[in-house]
Amino acid sequence: MKLYKYPLLFIVLLFTFVVFFHSDGAILQDLGRHLTLGKIIWQTREIPGTNLFSYTYPEFPVIDHHWGSQVLFYLVEAAFSINGLIILKVCLVMAAVSFISFFSVRRADGLAYLISGFLAVEILRDRTQIRPEIFAFLFFAIFLVILYREKEKPGNWIWLLPFAEILWINLHISFVYGLAVFGCFALDRIFKAKFRKQYLYIGLALAVSVLINPYGVNGALYPFRIFQNYGYSIVENQSVVFLSSMIKNNALFYFKISTIIFLGVLPLLIFGKKYFELLTAGFLLILSWLAVRHFPFFAISLIYPASLGISYLLEKIKEKKIIPEENFQLVQIFSVLVMVIFILWEIYLTVSNKYYYVYSAPVRFGLGQVSGEKGALDYFLANNLKGPIYNSFDNGSYLIYRLYPGERVFVDGRPEAYPADFFQKTYIPMQEKEEVWQEIDRKYKFQTIIFPHTDATPWAKEFIKRIIKDGNWKVEYLDDYSLVLSRRPQTEKDSGSQNLAEIKKQGQELMQKINQQDGLNRLGNFFNLIGLTIKS
Repeated sequence: MKLYKYPLLFIVLLFTFVVFFHSDGAILQDLGRHLTLGKIIWQTREIPGTNLFSYTYPEFPVIDHHWGSQVLFYLVEAAFSINGLIILKVCLVMAAVSFISFFSVRRADGLAYLISGFLAVEILRDRTQIRPEIFAFLFFAIFLVILYREKEKPGNWIWLLPFAEILWINLHISFVYGLAVFGCFALDRIFKAKFRKQYLYIGLALAVSVLINPYGVNGALYPFRIFQNYGYSIVENQSVVFLSSMIKNNALFYFKISTIIFLGVLPLLIFGKKYFELLTAGFLLILSWLAVRHFPFFAISLIYPASLGISYLLEKIKEKKIIPEENFQLVQIFSVLVMVIFILWEIYLTVSNKYYYVYSAPVRFGLGQVSGEKGALDYFLANNLKGPIYNSFDNGSYLIYRLYPGERVFVDGRPEAYPADFFQKTYIPMQEKEEVWQEIDRKYKFQTIIFPHTDATPWAKEFIKRIIKDGNWKVEYLDDYSLVLSRRPQTEKDSGSQNLAEIKKQGQELMQKINQQDGLNRLGNFFNLIGLTIKS
């Protein structure tokens, strides 16, 4: 490898580190539930088979396809706090990107690798939280590199894949990518008449390996069945086209750029007979357009073929003398410098937190934890408020983390853990319509509402506007994330004016305390929603 490639490799890896090294916000999403389940599994040596956290459907059967990750998360967090999980996440992602990068940069032009690596990290930026899939990133990279090497020089490393697959299926549902990647590799070998008998044995071993999980065949087939009972749409399952019309997101922009580049170099990859590389990246490109949850796997699979394709393109430009030979090297050096300066600028924006300010993201560069709904739960516990609690899909997992087993939740962020019609016939309608809310309230007799006013769904906005004017409920607590309300005694029913006065009072105090623009933005959006004008 030419010496000048090492600094370029270092810059891409530094950029990866900076992007993933930030305070944790996942505890407010699914991580809290993962930690609680990990604790239960570790202490009881059993994986719960039902939705034990919910009082609405406690007997609903669930398959815990993250159980291994949950145990590891719990053990790391118990020993080293949330900061230990942040470091674990960074190490796993850095290892995944490093494996692919070291392989790619040795075989491609430095500029080509720099462009490909930069695009991949920008797409990875879409999913930088602590999730079970961080283990999958590493396994996916291992699969790719082993199969890339097998193409070049057949050896024994390929026999590691079935053992890696056993670990993968017990850590994350994305184990199917391992099977898909091997399938693309097998097709490549068939196309080139280089299919060896041992590949058949390895394929059979991979098929058997996915059965080695607590659920056997059901666990192996679960990725293909999970959406049979999935009654609630979440962002990660939305298409690129849909999200592009809804949100501002850097990863979406760079994904589109990557699509153009990949399609542009596709003929060169075909001409170079890089069938495995283009099949893998092409397959994941299609999946990513359909659902952004596939972005990280496309990003990792993009680095090597894009590096090769751009390298081929640069070679063609040089051969055809599209750029005069005496100027070609100068143009290449200038392009590298521009890319390096741009990446260093991105690193500066991230380390200084200016990037997070622009996108109103609550995380910050470094260790630590986003406060989020901590204040609301602290208030609930300190003031001895009681359940049943009505909560949102978004904050259920954090409530589980803070309150289980003392309190259970109405819902949490697992559509597959509840009947599909629960969301369509209960959860959404009760936020949209007063009469449905009253019917469900009579059934469960809610005593406390803990609800994020940051929930951007139309039904949540309707519910927030309505509930603060409901005289049966008293606003107890407000911060830049959440509302806490308690049921008023029948003798204290109010028209709702007291709630608005309390929100205005607490809001004015908060505006004085909060010194971050993203927090002020969240409060401002809430006040606009309910029609209040509060000056700081």
